[in-house]
Amino acid sequence: MDFSPEDVRSCLEDARYPTSKEDMISIADSNRAPDYFIQRIGTLGRAEFSEPGGVVAELSTSFSSSDLVVYPRLLARSCETSTRAISAGGHGLLDRLRYFMTSTS
Repeated sequence: MDFSPEDVRSCLEDARYPTSKEDMISIADSNRAPDYFIQRIGTLGRAEFSEPGGVVAELSTSFSSSDLVVYPRLLARSCETSTRAISAGGHGLLDRLRYFMTSTS
């Protein structure tokens, strides 16, 4: 699921930047952000963000388990391609999923 800059501003309304991922989760929870937003923040690779645009950018490239529901054919294609790539000594499944997530959106 994609999040717009407005979603991030609304869910993280009281955030003071730079802020940590843990603080963003706490703020989003107190702002009654949707559970899927809070869970997605928890999956982000960076520990700290200097501004809301960085959060939006990271959310747009991150992968969550909810994406598997939204993109089931993508997952099947990624697994197929990954199996071939792993056999050939290439990228792992997560790298392939990230590649396909960004190339199809």
